[in-house]
Amino acid sequence: MRSHPKKSKSTHSTQTEKRQPYEKPAIVFEGTVTTRAGSPLEPAEEEFDLIKFLSGNVR
Repeated sequence: MRSHPKKSKSTHSTQTEKRQPYEKPAIVFEGTVTTRAGSPLEPAEEEFDLIKFLSGNVR
């Protein structure tokens, strides 16, 4: 009787590395966020503007 070759098991687990639909990749940056005129923004303004930018609500 002829035996079939066994499928090799991958050591790479796709289950643990699969990104869930609600997960977004982290964005890490350094520097000062400024207005178009070059004025630095306060930290709260930076965060708010970054959220608007990333969510596509910038006009």
